[in-house]
Amino acid sequence: MDLLEREWSLCRLHKMMVAYQTSEAIWQELRSSVLQFVSRALKLPKSLNLDAEVSGLQGSQVDLSNVTPNGAVVPKREYLLEYNLVLRAWTQVCREMTERRPDLLSRFRVTPNIRIKFSKEQSANEGRPLNTSLLHSDAWVEGPWGMNCFVPIAGDTDLNTLEFWETNKFQDEFLQMSPSYNDMSWVQKHYAPVTSLVPQQGLVHLSDYSLLHKTIMRQNCGARLSIDTTIHVGNHCLPVRSDEYLDSIPDIGHDTIVAITKSEKDTPIENSTAFQHYTSGSLRLVDLREGKR
Repeated sequence: MDLLEREWSLCRLHKMMVAYQTSEAIWQELRSSVLQFVSRALKLPKSLNLDAEVSGLQGSQVDLSNVTPNGAVVPKREYLLEYNLVLRAWTQVCREMTERRPDLLSRFRVTPNIRIKFSKEQSANEGRPLNTSLLHSDAWVEGPWGMNCFVPIAGDTDLNTLEFWETNKFQDEFLQMSPSYNDMSWVQKHYAPVTSLVPQQGLVHLSDYSLLHKTIMRQNCGARLSIDTTIHVGNHCLPVRSDEYLDSIPDIGHDTIVAITKSEKDTPIENSTAFQHYTSGSLRLVDLREGKR
C-alpha cells in the first residue's frame, strides 16, 4: 500500500486501502458507458442517465435474464458494442492510474464485474455460498495474491455500498481458499467494521485482501451500479481463471476488441467449479492490427 500510494500518486483512505481519483473526462466516459451497457442488458426502453433513475430501479420491474443472482450484468452478443465501450473506458482508467509505474501491475484482469444491486437482495441469491452480502475476502476464490478493486458508478452509492472490516491480529489462515463464504464465517470474530470507509463515486478503491468486505443495503436505500474486479501484484493466477488475465493493459477499441460467443438465446453456462467466472469460455480477444489474429 505504501508503494502504490507513492508510485501511483494515490490517496490513503486506510492502512489497507488506497484510492485513485480519475480525470473528469475519463470518469464521465466510464459512467456513461456503464449506464448504456446496463440499460441494454436490462432491456430498458431508454438509457439510464441520472443517479435518481438508477436508484429507482426495482429488480421485480426489470428484465433480469442477463443478470446473475449476485447482480453481475453478463455480456452477450446482442450488446457486444456496449460491452466493449465499457472495457475501453475501464482500460483507460487503469492506464491513467498506473501511468507512472505500469510495471507494478503484473497481471491485468480483462473481465471486470459490472454489477447492479437493488434495494433488497434478489431472492435467487439468498442462501448462495458466494453471496457478496456475506462478509468475505476475494482471496477465498481468487487466491491471496491480489487486491480488491471497487468503483461506485451510479445510483444510491451512499446507502447501497460495501462495508469494510479490519483486524489487528492478522493470520495467514484468514485468506485460505474456500468455495463457500459460509465456510470462512469463523474469521468474522477476529474482525470489526470500519465505519469511516464509505466508497465514493469518481474514485477507484484498492484494498488489501485482508480487509474484508460485504455488500450492505442500508434502510431506505435505492439501487446502485458499480464495477468490482481484482488488481494483481504477482503472477500467481489460478489456472481456472488464467484466461481472464493479460500481461498488460490492452488498447480496447484501437488494436483489440472482446468478442462474445454467447447470445441471450443460449442456455447459461454452468461452471464446473466455484472458482470459475460467469464469463468463462464465452469471451475471446480479437487483435485488430493488420496481419494479426
